[in-house]
Amino acid sequence: MKANRFFQFLSILLLPTLIMTACAAPAATPAPAQTEAPAAITEAPAQTEAPAATEPPAQTEAPAAVTEAPVMACLRVAGVENCGEKLNLDPVNQPCTENSIMVQQVYNRLLDLDENLNPKPELAESWESNADGTEWTFHLRKGVKFHDGKECRLYV
Repeated sequence: MKANRFFQFLSILLLPTLIMTACAAPAATPAPAQTEAPAAITEAPAQTEAPAATEPPAQTEAPAAVTEAPVMACLRVAGVENCGEKLNLDPVNQPCTENSIMVQQVYNRLLDLDENLNPKPELAESWESNADGTEWTFHLRKGVKFHDGKECRLYV
């Protein structure tokens, strides 16, 4: 049992190391050393004559195709957000977009937004606020039921 756990632990450590090694950029080659520029040429070279062609040049084979060094390929997976183990169905605590989408499929809200981002009724039929906007009153739809079929009742 201990040996099995040891090998699991070892494989958990080695797998990311191997992946990171395979995905690493190749080592940079050092730049060639700078050499001194050749001395300036002061005289033009002497003109030479090409020898007369006596026979056509022999046909040669095309050089073999130059093969380039293989390019290291690495599969990289990216996501918009990482929820990890933070997933929950608490409508107040939504750690990421993916989780919010799931919660929207389960819970109804008092209000929703239309295509112009204006509030529209969902569970509330109507709503109003006091003059200061510090208190809001929502009038709920009749016949709203919970998942177990019990009617939603308000107690004030």
